[in-house]
Amino acid sequence: MIRKILALILALIGGGPALAEGVSAHDAYARSTPPGARTAAAFLTLQGGAEDDRLISVSSPQAGRVEIHETREDAAGILSMRELAGGLPLPAGEAAILAPGGAHLMLFDLTGPLEAGETARFTLIFESGARLEAEAPILSPREMRGRGAAPAAHH
Repeated sequence: MIRKILALILALIGGGPALAEGVSAHDAYARSTPPGARTAAAFLTLQGGAEDDRLISVSSPQAGRVEIHETREDAAGILSMRELAGGLPLPAGEAAILAPGGAHLMLFDLTGPLEAGETARFTLIFESGARLEAEAPILSPREMRGRGAAPAAHH
């Protein structure tokens, strides 16, 4: 119990993962946007709790809506993005990595530019009813370099 409280405190001050119902979020970040941009992307790693769950909804005060998306390659090698209609599975004890080139969060109707050095805030809602507050530092394109593409998804 003390570990969970300490982890939550660290998450709130930016030092570690945030916990909700055994689910944690870490390594979150968002891409900065130029003035006038209406969309942005954000990434994080979710660690599953003791039971299977599913990320079904995300909101942010910095966007009119947030969708859980995935990038897919068709047989011709053409990449496309689409919303994960049923949400993102989160198997018990496993990690779900939301990263460039794979599953990610798409922010639409931004309330203003996401500026490098600031923080994006999210509320993640799971099928189990768990809610998780997460913060993501906003990175410049230069800071984004070296952040690799997502590993193969296991849906």
